[in-house]
Amino acid sequence: MLNPEFESFRHFCFDLDGTLLDSYPVMEESWESCRERFSLEPSFEDYKRLTGRPFGNILKALKIQDKIGAIERAYFEETQRLSAASDLHADVLDLLNAIEAGNSSWSIVTGKPRAQTVGVCDRLGLTPQLLVCGDDFHFGKPDARLGELVANFFRVELNSVIYFGDTLVDYLFAINSGFSYCHCDFGGYGPVPSGLHPYPTSIGAWNEVLREQ
Repeated sequence: MLNPEFESFRHFCFDLDGTLLDSYPVMEESWESCRERFSLEPSFEDYKRLTGRPFGNILKALKIQDKIGAIERAYFEETQRLSAASDLHADVLDLLNAIEAGNSSWSIVTGKPRAQTVGVCDRLGLTPQLLVCGDDFHFGKPDARLGELVANFFRVELNSVIYFGDTLVDYLFAINSGFSYCHCDFGGYGPVPSGLHPYPTSIGAWNEVLREQ
């Protein structure tokens, strides 16, 4: 069962990397491989601060203008090669089962490309009722149109949706969409800055969303 703090939401929407999936070690190794292969200057910390949006948008924000397609292919080929090293965070499947048992719905909105996302979901047994990926549209998080898509698909009010993420991009996506937001402090970004307004709810582990038995 869900913690009473979360029982009122009709829909639960999740980021993937760093949120449901403990994938930052794989992401770091893949980024370092691309840095070496393409002589890129930005560090993984630079890259990590921008995660949540589509990969091509991250490269542009890092002022990488050449060989964007080649870098993207190399990065995701490497993450695919290393994918077996990524696993779900503890209690994710218990949480998703509790959501479904409570007659609520859940989805994933990620900046990750669809091919890689579907592979991860299939391998780990994730079956979201809606999956929105970084290459599905010409825009990505934090664009509110993705939030509208989720709310319309499930026929729920915006304020009955909660989005779980681990980056500032995720926070902005939730705010732009009119969703509640819960920040996962265990993700790659760590706790959000203290000056944010509205300041989000946060959790240190997924079992905090579940009611103690």
